[in-house]
Amino acid sequence: MASVVLIGESMGLFSAQEYGAVKDVFRFNRSVAGAELNVGVGLSSLDHTVKYVTKLGRDPIGEHILDFLNAEKIDTSHVLFSNDHETGLMLKNKVSDGDPITAYYRRCSAFTTLSVDDIKEVDVSSVKLLHVTGIPPAVSHNEKCCSWSLCH
Repeated sequence: MASVVLIGESMGLFSAQEYGAVKDVFRFNRSVAGAELNVGVGLSSLDHTVKYVTKLGRDPIGEHILDFLNAEKIDTSHVLFSNDHETGLMLKNKVSDGDPITAYYRRCSAFTTLSVDDIKEVDVSSVKLLHVTGIPPAVSHNEKCCSWSLCH
């Protein structure tokens, strides 16, 4: 049983290997990103039992994220998959000073379709910590952020 449950968005991250605008870069490193995912990795490395709840696309990026979570010894029993929506992506440029510019491709991603029905079976009765940021409600599928015709 997990002592920590995290609910959040996982994304594929492609970080530029060379300086310049993302549009001008040819080489990128692939990794994963997500605020809750980062917290989960840290807690797992400190020997906490961690369960991660998210929704990914049935695509190579989603598969890579699942493999990453498993390698980090994070419980993926509540990682859900969408056949109709892709996993979100981030592209980040490399800078020598200041903050990098990040381009997000998450509109209508698999995670935006995560619903209360998807997570109501997650057992939190013995959980010591439930970690959720404002990202899930901010990107969730609704009329304000994603019209039905664009997502389906």
